[in-house]
Amino acid sequence: MLQAEDGGTGSSPIEPCREAGPQRASQVDGYDVSYLPIRFECRLSSGGTFVTSSVPGYVNPTTAVLGLITATCGILATTTAQRARPPVG
Repeated sequence: MLQAEDGGTGSSPIEPCREAGPQRASQVDGYDVSYLPIRFECRLSSGGTFVTSSVPGYVNPTTAVLGLITATCGILATTTAQRARPPVG
C-alpha cells in the first residue's frame, strides 16, 4: 500500500485536506497538527488555514473530562496518603 509520502498518484495534498473539495485542495501547501485543542489544519498557499473533520467533535470534550478526572484522582490519592501516614515522633 502506498502512503502520501511515497509520492504516488493522489499523494498531494494528504487525504484529510481533500475533503474541502478539489478547488480548495489544489491550494493546500502543507498541514499542521494541534494538540490543545486536538485538531488537524490544512495550510493554504494564500496564507490561511482550514480545520478538517479528521478529529471527531467528541474527542476534545472527552479529553478534558478525562484530564479533570485524572487530576482529581491524583489530589485524592495524595491527601488520603497524607492522612493515613502515622505521626512521626
